Amino acid sequence: MKLVVSFLATILLLAGGAFAASSENSGEVQPIRIACVGDSITVGMGIGKGFDYPSQLQDRLGSGWKVGNFGVSGRTLLRKGDYPYWNENAFHQAQAFHPDVVIILLGANDTKPQNWVHVSGFLQDYTDLVKTFQALPSHPKVYVCRPCPVPEPGNYGINETNIREEIKMVDQVARNLQLPVIDLHGTLEKSPHVFPDRVHPNSKGAALIADTVYTALTGKNAADLIQANSYFSDHAILQRGAPHPVWGIAPNGTAITVTFSGQTISTIAQDGKWKVTLQPLEASATPQTLTIKTVTKEISIKDILVGDVWLAGGQSNMERQLGPRHRHPDLQYPPWRMRVAGSGCVASWAAGLAAPARTCQRGG
Repeated sequence: MKLVVSFLATILLLAGGAFAASSENSGEVQPIRIACVGDSITVGMGIGKGFDYPSQLQDRLGSGWKVGNFGVSGRTLLRKGDYPYWNENAFHQAQAFHPDVVIILLGANDTKPQNWVHVSGFLQDYTDLVKTFQALPSHPKVYVCRPCPVPEPGNYGINETNIREEIKMVDQVARNLQLPVIDLHGTLEKSPHVFPDRVHPNSKGAALIADTVYTALTGKNAADLIQANSYFSDHAILQRGAPHPVWGIAPNGTAITVTFSGQTISTIAQDGKWKVTLQPLEASATPQTLTIKTVTKEISIKDILVGDVWLAGGQSNMERQLGPRHRHPDLQYPPWRMRVAGSGCVASWAAGLAAPARTCQRGG
């Protein structure tokens, strides 16, 4: 089923009851698009919303990247597995995402006894999956992941013995196709405590995955990151008339100062996170800048408005453009801002009334 969720934000200008004209962003640089392909570990089974590894990766990378979660629980890489990823809409949605980068994290469900009997096809099926993505018009760079470790005795039929055999085949695919490898097994094998059911990582385990993928993509150490949550990006709307939290990530002990609309609030990062709360804001269609400062870094998030944020949900009807198809040139329209989210793609703000919503595949 297609699912589209849009955050629609409008500002009503009280002076004279008039509406301001909407802004356009056609000249902006498009973000780098990352498709995360996988099973329930990618979906984030057992983890609160927003703490799956693709969401945490988005927070680390910032607004210059767009991370899509195309995981489906229980799926196999093997075509002859009990529930092949090949047969899922998420597979097609990942291709339609036009990714610049593809992260493949599959294999856990292939270790189950009923699937392992078909393991002779693993190498070829993995090769074909990679080549399917490489053949896309966007010509993405494909990263293959060594599967996460499975603390003994495993669970659900998923086991460490077969995981280790899979790693050899993943490495072989990488050698044959000259692909970069992300070693999630090595990252997590000394942290069995992050696998409460001995298969699925908790939010801390997902954070370790996100950190490892972040380093693979950027060459930077995730532990040094200072970042606001991806909600706070250029063209965002903040809700008027209510306390508004602002949050993000930073190394423990980092002093953070947030400034917006005449308010300045400071805090100290703990457990790699920080959060401040702005006092209720008045509606304003005048673009403002949200500033986040540390001793070594300053982040400026521009073109922020304050108004009302509305949540709209639906299916294919939400793919329609907002507003009339043919607008009268003499009429003015409110400064709409649209934020599209869903289980297949991470949200981003866009200014303008006529921008179409994207279709997002429900994964899992």
